[in-house]
Amino acid sequence: MRQFRPLYGNRKQLFSLILPPHQLPQHDTRRDGFAAILLRSDPGFLPLLNAVNALSPVTQWDPLPFDLQTLTSGAVAFVVDLAATVTSQRAAVTQRSAAVQTQLNVAAAAAPGPAQVDALVAAAKALLGDDTIVIPEFGLVVGQGDDWANAVAASTGGALLDWLKTTAKIDFPVEEWLTGAARVRPALRAWEGVGALSGALGRPDPALLPIQLPFEANAPWLALQFRPNYVIASDRLLYTAHYSAPFDKTARQCGLLLDEWSEVIPATDRDTGITFNFARPDNEPPQTILVVTPATANGQWQWEDLVGALNETLDLAKKRAVEPSQLDNTPYAPLLPATTLAVTLYAISIGASLTVANGALKNLAAAYNV
Repeated sequence: MRQFRPLYGNRKQLFSLILPPHQLPQHDTRRDGFAAILLRSDPGFLPLLNAVNALSPVTQWDPLPFDLQTLTSGAVAFVVDLAATVTSQRAAVTQRSAAVQTQLNVAAAAAPGPAQVDALVAAAKALLGDDTIVIPEFGLVVGQGDDWANAVAASTGGALLDWLKTTAKIDFPVEEWLTGAARVRPALRAWEGVGALSGALGRPDPALLPIQLPFEANAPWLALQFRPNYVIASDRLLYTAHYSAPFDKTARQCGLLLDEWSEVIPATDRDTGITFNFARPDNEPPQTILVVTPATANGQWQWEDLVGALNETLDLAKKRAVEPSQLDNTPYAPLLPATTLAVTLYAISIGASLTVANGALKNLAAAYNV
């Protein structure tokens, strides 16, 4: 069998058989140029783009140009979007930084206590967002620590739950309270779920310890029914919590508040009253005073005389029930309104003797030769 030997060993040798050496494409030179671009450390994008365009001319071996326009447009759009994002983020950071510094200034000016803690919590929320939860530590003064410790002792082995267990026959008062409250309080419903899942996963059920403040020896727990003869003399704080470690009044305290609410305990009886509206007498000075003297000289009033005086006064008042302008054009104008006064001939009582003042008696005496 005859064997054939190939006439060429590689692609470049084939080209050397077909083309003169001066017409070979300068692929090696352009490749070196691209490799040099990869090693450049120019910080700008435009110089690198210009360098790549310079190595991509249209030749007889490249009838279609190596077009970088799409890449250039995409790079420009990316830079514009990046600049807008950075500008927006910078404004948000500046605003958030100012809000944080404002709260830090408030905390620095406040005295140690709740006001300072509230300012620091507000600073954390301004920095990290409103959903941030900050759980500060706090210490107890001597009186608070003693009151708290006494309340814990009354709950664990004292009289706080005795009446509910012995008299009301509620074996698990705390669990019964939690079950009832969890039906209307979402946070307690979640805690109830934690207890159920703990048992399902083989973990101990997180126990709740109720206390009642201010501490009062032998006081019943007011979260459920209590003995009828107990009198509530002031407000009470019913604090029910799960302690991860036994309570120590000398240690720093820290806890997560799940829920809080206020309740009004109804009284067994209540004093009530009845109100009504009435026409209150006007406090005004009198416009008319009726002066009545006894009709006889014996110094004593007779009931019939007083009734007669009042009736006569009412009759005389009717004559003055109209205004003079209403009588001017009537035949009664010369007569009414009339002025009626008590008159006595012998001056034995108080009265106005108009006949004497007008000379009527003198004229009558002269007429009758009296």
